Amino acid sequence: MSSSIQRKGAPLLILLGFLVVGGGSYLLGRSATKAPSAPPAAPAKEGKSAAKGTVKLEGETLRLANLEIGATRMASLASRLTVTGQVEPNLSGIVKVTPRTEGKIIQLLVNVGDTVHAGQTLAVIQSEKLHEAQIAYRLALKRVALAQSVLARRKKLAALGEYGKPSLEAARIRVVEAQGDIQKERNEVATAQSVVAEMESQRHALQAAQSQAKTRKETALSRSARAEALFKERLMSRQDWEQAQADVRQAQADVDAAEANLAQGDAKIQSAKSRLNAAKEALESAGKQAELAQQALVRSEAVYKGKYLTSKEVSEAETAYQQAQIEADGALDDIELLGGKPGDLHSIPVIAPIGGRVTERIATLGETVAADKPLMVILNSQTVWVQLNIYPKDMTGLRIGQAVRVSAETMPERVFRGTLSYISDTADETTRTVKVRCAIQNEGGGLRPGVFVKGEILGARGKPTLTVPKDAVQFVDGKPVVYVPTKQEGEFREQSVETGAKYEDTIEILSGLQAGDRLVTKNAFLVKSQAMKSELGEE
Repeated sequence: MSSSIQRKGAPLLILLGFLVVGGGSYLLGRSATKAPSAPPAAPAKEGKSAAKGTVKLEGETLRLANLEIGATRMASLASRLTVTGQVEPNLSGIVKVTPRTEGKIIQLLVNVGDTVHAGQTLAVIQSEKLHEAQIAYRLALKRVALAQSVLARRKKLAALGEYGKPSLEAARIRVVEAQGDIQKERNEVATAQSVVAEMESQRHALQAAQSQAKTRKETALSRSARAEALFKERLMSRQDWEQAQADVRQAQADVDAAEANLAQGDAKIQSAKSRLNAAKEALESAGKQAELAQQALVRSEAVYKGKYLTSKEVSEAETAYQQAQIEADGALDDIELLGGKPGDLHSIPVIAPIGGRVTERIATLGETVAADKPLMVILNSQTVWVQLNIYPKDMTGLRIGQAVRVSAETMPERVFRGTLSYISDTADETTRTVKVRCAIQNEGGGLRPGVFVKGEILGARGKPTLTVPKDAVQFVDGKPVVYVPTKQEGEFREQSVETGAKYEDTIEILSGLQAGDRLVTKNAFLVKSQAMKSELGEE
């Protein structure tokens, strides 16, 4: 070997290697010129076999190597597409917490970074509207009690024959008036529904404007990134680079303005829906009134025909009592709609709708806020989105529902699993890649928005093919080999193989072995090391 190197004129190299066997280290070395040394004392050197291409481990070395012998097997391997991407927040896990009505903040119970759970009180609002609703509810309860007292007294008077019986016509008039009220409230509901539809139509336009602004922002960001690279390479002037930065800021401003307009549109829709709900409640109340009027008419007709002792005064008292009950229920609904409880005059707790971490606190203590102003933002990162970039040539066979495995650059040793849930219909104009998305259960919160990830999209399994464990394949001079046991105990033959697809701990064998062939499946690298030691020793 050394003579061939000298003939080619190549420099002589110093080879150093360590073989760890049984807790000991063997120093393998060879210099350009060998110093005279004594011949080996042992009559037969371990690892040196009679046949070329074989290696032998004996005695304690074989025992400590702890080799395992297995066989090739047929298995179906799944295709894998290696991808990169970025973690993004799950939009359904981002909540802007707003109060139910305008008021003054008298308590702020959480700060940025705090972890909250669903139903937890985040702040307390002092509301004049709630105060008014509480007063209205108390007055309604008093009217109920009064109406009940009047009804009981009039029934006693009617039983004594105090009242006359000509109430049939009045009952009929009340039915007609109640039907008119129903028609009026129906018209109010129709008008309110029309307003809601108009507001929602306007919201669609605002959403389109927001989408366009975000698209312009993404384009500006891509151009800014390219300008940044060109500027660093001095291929772009500072003026052009600054203009790219300014374009990004303008695009961000457009996005912020679009989002603000969309928020205002949502507030208008909410207001229109509130009016619609009020109209529906009024229609329901009118329906109940009509039903009561009809019942009163039926009673009056029965009394008129049967000549029973009763009076319109008793009927009016019954109606007044039921009306008072309806008003009291409505007043209680107003309190609950505002987020309060009966008896608490003006304090409204602001409740966390979901669990998560407070990422932003916008409001300050003592500030008077409107119903549409966010007080804070909660991010629930138990489930995150991972946006992956796929080149069009790799899109063939990509389907929703395929298994995805990703690992973050901050936690490379941990693997997160999910399924493909979205495939974009278009490719990015700058990168020429297609965005795909998968939802990942972020156990332990290891995936944070903005983190770079690497992943694999797993395809369907193919036909069964010959496979061996990954640890069984070693590389000698850059070529894959395996070690096949011979009939001699502790002797192994080096077998060249051609490998194919890799899947987790398994490698496909295209040639060099057949199904059922036996080979070293564990600690094969020790056999390789012993073989290298033997070759160096022979030289």
